[in-house]
This record gives sequence, C-alpha cells and structure tokens, in this order.
Amino acid sequence: MQWHLDSFAQPGQVNPVDSIFTSGNYHVVAYNSFGCSSSSDTIYITYCDPTVSFDLGLDGAFNLYITNLTAGHSIEWFVNGQLDNTVTGNLYTPSINGDYQARLTSIYGCKYFTNIYSFNSVGVISKMRIIGYIQIQFKMN
Repeated sequence: MQWHLDSFAQPGQVNPVDSIFTSGNYHVVAYNSFGCSSSSDTIYITYCDPTVSFDLGLDGAFNLYITNLTAGHSIEWFVNGQLDNTVTGNLYTPSINGDYQARLTSIYGCKYFTNIYSFNSVGVISKMRIIGYIQIQFKMN
C-alpha cells in the first residue's frame, strides 16, 4: 500500500490506516504479490488543527475583541450561550452583563471557540473630576 496526498506518494505511509495532518486530496494504491496495483477513489479531507486557539480581550472602550485573530476566519458572537447574529466583526460592544464567546470558522470549515469572557460592567457610570493636582474619581451604580 502507498498513500498519496494531492497525487504525491507520502514517504513511509504504507499501512492500511493512516493519520492525516494536512488538508488535501487523498487516495491509496494497493499492490498484490504479482506487482499489480489498484487505486482507491480520491477523497478530499479537511484537517482542523486542534492546537489552534483564539482569545478574547477587552479594549479601553469596553469592546470585546479577538486578540489573536488571523485572516480567513468568519466570526459569530455568543452571549450567555445564545448566538447574536447582529455582529460578525472582530469588535463586540456588550450591552448586558454576562458570558461572551466567539466562534471562528476558517475558509475550510474548521470551527474554533474562544475562551469565555465574563463581562460585568454595563450600567457602571464613572465620573472623574480633577482639582489642582489631586484626582478624585467617583463611581455610581
């Protein structure tokens, strides 16, 4: 047996079961003891790397954002486990206190979830007044 990826023989991949670590078109060629061969059908396999992860952060304007976003991903936002399909960009302005999470989908269909960010700042009003060199800050709920 010999496994092929995109028509190229894969060195050392000669067992009936193979591990996939790259997306592409796969097929296997089987040989008998007389040297005759037969090729399988070709199948496209999408490999979703399990080591890929994304994180949420909070900017100075209280927007959530994906800190390590890379090109080629669409974004969906979840609030308390429910999809909010009104926002699909990298910035999300929370309107309620709760748990926020984003799901990113690659151009190949791989789906990755960010960490959950618990947001608890809606309704907190901050007023600041500067007197001379002394700064006084009031917080009202």
